[in-house]
Amino acid sequence: MNSQSKLYEQLQADAEHTAAKLDTELIDTYGPDNPRTVLEFGCGTGLDLAQLTTRFECTGIDVQLGMVEYAREHRPWLDVRVGDIQSFRLGHTVDALVSVGLVLSYLHDEADIHAALRTCTVHAHPTTLLVLHILVAPVEQ
Repeated sequence: MNSQSKLYEQLQADAEHTAAKLDTELIDTYGPDNPRTVLEFGCGTGLDLAQLTTRFECTGIDVQLGMVEYAREHRPWLDVRVGDIQSFRLGHTVDALVSVGLVLSYLHDEADIHAALRTCTVHAHPTTLLVLHILVAPVEQ
């Protein structure tokens, strides 16, 4: 078992799946009528995805193979795939695109950001909700 994935699980265990609860509320409030499908970028070990799957048909991607393997082993009912927000292609649109945590913090330049936004665009239809949560540190002057 990947020790990084196990540590991630332990650190997130007390979080009560806050991100999934927030995402569900945002999808209900701002998403299309009768949302059914969600694509989560940076799903990690699938903690939030498992919560979202109780209401939606979900696919999760993560760039870290160890996280995906952990999710597949501990939550085999999830559709979790190895992929990068800059290049992943599911092959169809979804009702909500979700990225919570550090995913966008790993993008280093304008080209990376454009590639990530292209990925969002190819998975979106006119009423798709985009939920981006970006962790950043305050800039000190």
